[in-house]
Formats: sequence, structure tokens, C-alpha cells
Amino acid sequence: MSSSGIKRTIPTREILKATEGFANEIPGGRGVYARVYFAKLGEQWQNQTAAVKRFIQGVHKVKEEFNNELEVVSSLHHENIIGFIGYNNQYNSMILVYEYAVSRSLYDHLVDPMKRIWLTWGIRLNICIDAAKGLNYLHSGLGKDRRVIHRSVNPTHILLGEYMVAKISGFRLSLSGPRNKLDDTPVETTVDLGDKYYLDPIYSESRIPTTKSDVYSFGVLLIEMVTGKLAKDTITGFGPPQTLIDWIRSNYDDGLDKIVDYHIKDQIKIDSFQEFKELAYRCISLNSNDRPTMHQVMKRLKEAQNIQIHGPTSTKVTKGSHKYEQLEKERPTMETIIDTLEDAINFQDETENDVEKATFGCCCLQ
Repeated sequence: MSSSGIKRTIPTREILKATEGFANEIPGGRGVYARVYFAKLGEQWQNQTAAVKRFIQGVHKVKEEFNNELEVVSSLHHENIIGFIGYNNQYNSMILVYEYAVSRSLYDHLVDPMKRIWLTWGIRLNICIDAAKGLNYLHSGLGKDRRVIHRSVNPTHILLGEYMVAKISGFRLSLSGPRNKLDDTPVETTVDLGDKYYLDPIYSESRIPTTKSDVYSFGVLLIEMVTGKLAKDTITGFGPPQTLIDWIRSNYDDGLDKIVDYHIKDQIKIDSFQEFKELAYRCISLNSNDRPTMHQVMKRLKEAQNIQIHGPTSTKVTKGSHKYEQLEKERPTMETIIDTLEDAINFQDETENDVEKATFGCCCLQ
């Protein structure tokens, strides 16, 4: 697949008509770099409902980031990537037009208690799987010589379409290029690294983005999904107040268990939760080599979903799993085994001596 896709120009008059002169800003669509507006395109565009992203002129490096996003999104085609319709750059307008996500963003659902209550555990698993599919496509679905590193994975950039199908969006900071170059190229120090609460500490220090940086951010998202809390939220009531991920690290063994979203607590099967938890913890590992690929993430999320629906399908204990770690902790050392055997032998000797003494006593009484 070519690194450059079809860039379909939408005339200024069509944009103005579709947005009613940029009158209908989408709630939550106001950012530092752009505004997003609701639009109804004309017959030439199949009367599509769309979201018009208008970059703000004068913001530092905005032109560069507009061009970068246009170059990336125009070549992406996947059911879990937000659909790109066209663009307009007449009079330096810097406008991108996307399909409209009828259910808004995942962030909207996590932050609004009335919306979060409808996010069942089953729906949350579906959203996570969809998002993982989208990221896996970016990392390994664009041919052997190309990949995209998103660099800004967070619930604001997970849009929800019809039937709550999740779609990756927010490609302003994304890097696209050959696989052998992306993973060893430092980013300029002036470049925005993304939301600090989702930022891979290794990437923050090295300034070299990799696919594992996206995996880390996705791990933070997984923890948000099961707790119903945002990464920036402060956890209180369990010791010193800390932000979500810092608190999870400080309470590694059972921290996540304590703060599962009460809306779904009674819905989750324990084995499904354990699979999900192990995966989330691996994703946020401070050793990038311990983090899974997005393909592995996708497979394990499907396994958690399968367990939730059908129950465990195998008694096999895999290395790195919760059960494996439990068995490792319970596994006795050789020193303990030897001591136990010696105790058993001594007990056997003492028992035989007691039997001999009892037999001798009985003989004497006869």
C-alpha cells in the first residue's frame, strides 16, 4: 500500500453550507489546536453526516501538524479507524472532514455517570477489542515496510460509532514511515509528546516513540475502562492520594481489585477479570520488552471476552499469567522439600519404634 492515499478536496462553499457557517460546534470538540463542527454534506457527498475539524491558525506548528494528519489519515482504511472524507486548504483554512461518530467519544462516556452506567462489562470489552484492532492495523497492517505510531492514545481519541463500534481518531501527532526508521528516531524536543497521563515514561525520557509507547498508553486506557476512572483522577481512601496509575503501581497485587467500577463489579467473571488485569499490567510495564504487541493485546482481550461468555476453555497455565505467578509463589524450595522428607523419615522411624514398644509390651502381658 502506498504511504500516500487519495486526498479528496471539498470546496469552501460546501464546507460553509454543511456547517451553517461553522455554527454547530460539537460538544467537547474544542481543543487547543482545532475546533470540531457538526456538518451535513450535500448530494455530491451522499448527504453524509460529518465532523469538520478546523485547525486554528496561528498556533505553533499547526500547519505542519495539519499536513501531517492529512498525509496519515488519507491512506488509512479500516473499520476501526475513523473514516476520512476529504479536506479543504483554500485560503490556508486547514480543514479535515471525517465521518461523524454518533455516540461521540469514549471520554464522554467515562466522564458522564449517566452514560457510564450503560457501559456494561461486555460493551467495554467490545470497545477495547475494537480499539486494539485499530491500533494493530496501524502497527502491522500497512504492509511490511510501513507503520504508523499514533502517539496520542487516550479516551478522547476513541470515537464510538453506530452500535458503539470504536474507531481510532486524533492523528495530529502520529508518525508514519518505514518500520526500520520509526523505532529509532528521536522526536524534536519542541514537539508535543501528548497527554502526560498516558505518556510512556520510557518514551518521555528517550524521546524515541515506538509501537510499545502506544501499548503503554493503551494499558492506561484498559485500567480506565475497568475502574471507570480517568488517568488524571486522584485515588483517595486507600492511603496517600495518588493519580490512578501511580496508585495502581503502589498497590500492585490487589489495587485494581479494590477500585473496579461499581457499575460492572457484579457483571465480571473472576477469570475474565484476571485475564484483563494481567494484560493491563503488562501493557504498563516499565520494561518495554515485557509489553505485548497490539496483536497479542487483541488476542488476550478476545480471550477475556470468551471467558466472560463461555467460561475458561483450558486448564493450561501459561507463563506470566496470574495462576502461574500464584503457583510460582507456592512452589517449595529444594531446601524445604529436603527438610520435609527428613521430617517424614524421622516420623516414620519414631512410629515404627512406638509400634515395636507396644508389641513388646503386649507380649509381656501374655
